[in-house]
Amino acid sequence: MDLSIIIVSYKVPDLLDNCLASLYAQTEGLEFEVLVVDNAPGDGSAEIVRDKYPQATLLEPDDNLGFAGGNNHAAKVATGKRLLLLNPDTVVLEGAIQKLWEYAKSKPEAGIVGGRTVRQDGSLEPTCCWANPGLWPLLCKATGLNVIAKGSRLFDREAMGWWQRDDDRPVDIITGCFLMIERALWEELEGFDPRFFMYAEEVDLCWRVRNKSKEIWFAHEPEVIHLVGASAGKASGSRLLAVNKAILQLFHKHRGWAYCMLADLLMVCGLLVRAVGLGLLGLAKGGDRKARAADLGKAALVQAGWLLNMEKVAGR
Repeated sequence: MDLSIIIVSYKVPDLLDNCLASLYAQTEGLEFEVLVVDNAPGDGSAEIVRDKYPQATLLEPDDNLGFAGGNNHAAKVATGKRLLLLNPDTVVLEGAIQKLWEYAKSKPEAGIVGGRTVRQDGSLEPTCCWANPGLWPLLCKATGLNVIAKGSRLFDREAMGWWQRDDDRPVDIITGCFLMIERALWEELEGFDPRFFMYAEEVDLCWRVRNKSKEIWFAHEPEVIHLVGASAGKASGSRLLAVNKAILQLFHKHRGWAYCMLADLLMVCGLLVRAVGLGLLGLAKGGDRKARAADLGKAALVQAGWLLNMEKVAGR
């Protein structure tokens, strides 16, 4: 078996259907298997897979395993030489999986490869890869410099806003929505760290791959449409807290306690800046901005409280 394609689905049955239809229509010249992890029993996803895609392997865990746990669960029964992690809110374009497979074979020095993501209108969706997170990017986000100087190599470094993802190059991080890795390397690393339920797991994986002296490569020709966040919902205060907690867990694991504390302070500042900005816009233009500002303000207070118990919050 050449490739095992793993899709972890959560409450997006229609998108999963589109993803699988495009996958089978656009993938030729490969011996591959598809493993679908249904993290939300009862949402109709299982029935779609059974009825329309019987060639796929459906895995139905008793509990929601999250993105990391779901992929780990499927990888245990995968038989391919390589694994492809593919989000259910993607649509495979023009032989993208075959192209990424061929690219991976041409890059023996690469531990992970990933392709380009676009929006439905064909424009770039830039979160397919990015630079390492850290204190400087957090400071730029907290002060709004990454927005004021969008595309700057200094102030917008993490998002790499100056680059249209229009050439192949080594990168720091490949997003888990369209990520290919050798199964032997995955097994050596024991997959995703299970402490990351959702968010930051691919950053941790990429860092551990680099520690094995392997490279991370981005390929611009393989393309998928990615409807960002369809499985996760909008950027509410609770979602931002979940993202921030995962990043703090990442920093605690790789950078230590003091680094984690500084990061938390910057994150709190960032939430407060966003809350104030939305509040002012709400006063001027109305809409739901004042309610969203209040939501972010509450999130900032919650995260500020983490400073008093960082070992419990990020050390798990």
